[in-house]
Amino acid sequence: NIQYATVETSDWPITVINFHGLWNGEGKGDSEDRLRQTDNIISFLKTLSRPYILCGDFNLLPETESLKKFEKFGLKNLIAEYGITSTRSSLYEKSEQFADYVFVNDKVIINEFNTLPEEVSDHLALYLDFN
Repeated sequence: NIQYATVETSDWPITVINFHGLWNGEGKGDSEDRLRQTDNIISFLKTLSRPYILCGDFNLLPETESLKKFEKFGLKNLIAEYGITSTRSSLYEKSEQFADYVFVNDKVIINEFNTLPEEVSDHLALYLDFN
């Protein structure tokens, strides 16, 4: 499931899509269901002609085919592009340091992207300043 909202700005509308990926209890690798959920999201993204941001807790490791499909589709993976080394705070005790991702299409201009230091959960807050 995804949640999305299109916000009207003075320049153009932008769609922000939030996604919480499948947790199957078997780790954060690829599975048939996870690959299918990526394909379903990409099918939805194909219907959008405006700038958009896809973000959320994907429950995936960086090297998965599920994530690579978004990149092959043409999205920028801001976690990879900005060299983010973890999206988890010290409150997360497992060794896997990634769960959260932000992808944008080529119509979004990024001014700044980073994690924030305040710890309010086991996920780090992600900061995105864009035009």
